[in-house]
Amino acid sequence: MDTGQRTGRSEMQTAQYARLMDAARDDDGRGQAFGWDSARFDRGWTAFEAVGGDYVGALIERIDRFCPAMAKLLIETAYADIISRPELSLEYRELATVAVLAAQGNSKMALRFHCRGMLNTGWAPRDLVEAVLTGVYAGLPRSIDLSVDTVCELLKERYAATGRTGNDDPALTESDIPCVGDLANPSLAHARQRFARRLAAFPLVLFGDGSLGTKDRRLANLAVAIARDCDEATLRKRLWRALTAGWTPAELAELIMQLTAYCGWPLLLRLVVPATEIFDAFANGWQVRRQSPTAEAA
Repeated sequence: MDTGQRTGRSEMQTAQYARLMDAARDDDGRGQAFGWDSARFDRGWTAFEAVGGDYVGALIERIDRFCPAMAKLLIETAYADIISRPELSLEYRELATVAVLAAQGNSKMALRFHCRGMLNTGWAPRDLVEAVLTGVYAGLPRSIDLSVDTVCELLKERYAATGRTGNDDPALTESDIPCVGDLANPSLAHARQRFARRLAAFPLVLFGDGSLGTKDRRLANLAVAIARDCDEATLRKRLWRALTAGWTPAELAELIMQLTAYCGWPLLLRLVVPATEIFDAFANGWQVRRQSPTAEAA
């Protein structure tokens, strides 16, 4: 799956892109914006389109009404400088982002945008639901309801356009909702029941098969631990588990850098030391295992 490839811009997207380019040049000429770099802007816009799809035109139009420079900052800084970096693929960035936003449970608009992003980058609805459940596993009922309802509204709207009414297909039931932990956990039970109620008429054939793999879940779990400001011992454990699942230090470093956009720059300072220590320990342990398969990692 090549999620970076464009599928063609709508008229609105093309018009907004051109308008922002002109506005950015004008701001630069008046000394009111950062230095103009068309290649950087275009790289960011490509990633922004891949995530937002047809919705990006309407979103940028809203921002552009009062401050084109803000849209330029979003595209160049968040999407060009961070999200479009190739060390971590766009689909996995969206998986982690949805889990984090669901865990935070305080921004319906952002969660809805990135739920679109998961679907637009190739994930199935079932994967989206599992990512949200990963985020809300230890959450409060209020944040759980916001996250679950946001996903259900989006899925109903998005797949109503397919023409599948569900009348001729088996409908989704609670047993089809993924389980990401102990079923006795009140938060998980509440979230799964709410998903089942809200998606009661959703055609099972559109929901998707299987589940997130172990590697996928480890990335999402690490992202949620970071977003919830877990203690250092938990963060180290999650980092180690992500590494043993197949993620590289470079990929996990990208995740940490991206999450600073949602959790603030102090996060980066807090994680630099434990992350690099875990990366070093894993690298040394890997060398030990290569030399002696029976040796234990450090």
